[in-house]
Amino acid sequence: MLDSTIARKYATGLYSLAKRKGMLTEFETQLNTIKADLINVEGFEKVYMHPLVPDDAKKHILKQVYEGEIDSNLLNFMQLLVDKKREPYILQIIDEYVDLLDIS
Repeated sequence: MLDSTIARKYATGLYSLAKRKGMLTEFETQLNTIKADLINVEGFEKVYMHPLVPDDAKKHILKQVYEGEIDSNLLNFMQLLVDKKREPYILQIIDEYVDLLDIS
């Protein structure tokens, strides 16, 4: 089981960024799109989360799929998760972000 405090920390940072940019709901929509892609696009979650797939390949895939489709800060965030080896937390981070949005 993944540590929920890590997911909460990243979600809080993302929430702060979205709030500062005035894009809370836009980020929620874009994060839900990412979540749906990870769950529904065959092989996407497996590649994004697999530790043997090189980081550069993961970041290239993210850029190819999402550049121009999601906010550049959100794309950078997804790539940061790759750099920090936090990809397995992405679905939990998205859920935590939505929870933060719901209680605000």
